[in-house]
Amino acid sequence: MQSATGLSPCCVSGHLHSGTPKGIITKLGKLDCYIARSNPDGTPTEGAVLLITDVFGWNLPNPRLIADCYAKDAGMDCYVPDFHSGFSLSPEMMSVFLDAPKNRLYWGLQVLYFLPQFVSWVASHTDARSIPLFDHAIAELRETVGVKKLFAIGFCWGGRHVLLLGSGGKPKVDGVGSFHPGIRDSKEVSNLAVPTTFHLADNDPFFPPKNVEDCRKQLSSKSFQIEFHEYPKMRHGFATRGDPADVEIQKAKGDAHANTVLFFKSLL
Repeated sequence: MQSATGLSPCCVSGHLHSGTPKGIITKLGKLDCYIARSNPDGTPTEGAVLLITDVFGWNLPNPRLIADCYAKDAGMDCYVPDFHSGFSLSPEMMSVFLDAPKNRLYWGLQVLYFLPQFVSWVASHTDARSIPLFDHAIAELRETVGVKKLFAIGFCWGGRHVLLLGSGGKPKVDGVGSFHPGIRDSKEVSNLAVPTTFHLADNDPFFPPKNVEDCRKQLSSKSFQIEFHEYPKMRHGFATRGDPADVEIQKAKGDAHANTVLFFKSLL
């Protein structure tokens, strides 16, 4: 069920993950950034992964633990900048909305309570405000760090933006991994210009089966590699804030990660 704002329980529900991130917190240009290093001596790798988070941002264990996995398994440093400029949605929403679909009244009351924060967040994170931050991070990685091959992974909100980074006549990254993206219109993928791997939940109001089929058709004539991975019984958000106690969710999350690692390695 979605509210009049387009906000759905699956957009803001989920679980905080436990674990101790192994990376460092530093600056990437003007942006605060978590970096998971691949080399034990901290030497930057020539290939790198840029991670764009969901609406809950960079300052949580979830994206940082994911970054650690990419650094370990893909052999590339993984960068998680604060693209929200310090204003991410409260992680309190995750647990509050977990049971919301079971109770319409409860869902409605919680929407009213969190609506001001959500509306303010949306207004603060428009494309006009976010894209310059992405460009800044990419310029720093390319020009200052010296990254030769740059891949981007994104989840939900970030899943849409990485697709845009890989689109157009001058794509800004060399490959994309998009996880349950919050795509506004399936036409947004029509200008994809780099190899891309999609990881999709089969129960996702933001990317329902019709949109998936539309995307497949729009991308069928592309000359570069496009992958669609669909995960049965999964919901929007499974790959970044799924229940760590649910065996099926964790398997789907692990498969999505492994598939993306193999995909990026094939492009090096």
